[in-house]
Amino acid sequence: MGGYGSGRHFGAASKATTESRLQLDVRYLKKHNSLKPGTAGVLSWLSSNLEAGTIGFTVQQGRLILNYRYRFQERDLEDVQEIINLDRTYCNYGGERVWLLCPQCGQRVLVLYLNGKDFLCRHLTDVNYFSRPATIIIPGSPLPVKA
Repeated sequence: MGGYGSGRHFGAASKATTESRLQLDVRYLKKHNSLKPGTAGVLSWLSSNLEAGTIGFTVQQGRLILNYRYRFQERDLEDVQEIINLDRTYCNYGGERVWLLCPQCGQRVLVLYLNGKDFLCRHLTDVNYFSRPATIIIPGSPLPVKA
């Protein structure tokens, strides 16, 4: 199986994971009743119990307006206002599901990831989901062991 150079290359640079990016999750906003038009608030992210980012938001009919500051390398802070359109689909047994529309490609997503100064879908940010094996096979053991 596999020839020269096939398989994983340990120590080589790998893609970033979704967990390594700041995320804007529509499910979190809906759970906290923050998707009603006229709602305004602040979202904060923590990393090692320190604030990693803060974004102000306002909800208008069919869109979410984000206001935040961004610094690229050692340059001055830049004020950013980003408009994220919202879409709704109706469920078969009542209710509705709210989606974020990626500002660049228009794809319906539940989560957008901060990529530079813009929030984009996972496909445009080129990040992978973090994964690990569900079972570990120990040589000589008759059964796999749950990880």
